[in-house]
Amino acid sequence: MQNDSLFLFVDSSVSENNVGGVIAKKLPDISRRIGAELAKSLSPQWVTQQRILMTYADNSDWEEAYALAEEFQWKEAIEKWMEFSDSKDAKKAAFAAYNIAVGCEMLEQFDLAVKWLDYSMSLFPMKETEIYRSQLDQYRAGMKGAK
Repeated sequence: MQNDSLFLFVDSSVSENNVGGVIAKKLPDISRRIGAELAKSLSPQWVTQQRILMTYADNSDWEEAYALAEEFQWKEAIEKWMEFSDSKDAKKAAFAAYNIAVGCEMLEQFDLAVKWLDYSMSLFPMKETEIYRSQLDQYRAGMKGAK
């Protein structure tokens, strides 16, 4: 348990009998502010980032994987995209590998995500994959520096 002090200045025009009432009116606001500051220190502060997922037209299995990803069911989505990762269509396989990399990142499997991005690039080089690989490398470097 930690003790702390709170100082509240009450206007000198408030009579001694009314000080308690003035303080009571201010307590909800004071409590909210204290709670907000405590919450900042106790809970992680998220930084919003965006990730692209590649779509593939007219493929119900692909669309199902995409829907699973939207529901944050990454393992299941990855399993669906795995079916396409060795497709004879290099573009389709590269798109699947890219999406698998995103899923791996979401599951905090960063090294595996990089391997899937490299595989994607070897099949069908895309600017999006290069950019994502760079972002992931920067993030991984920052994680290592934070240790």
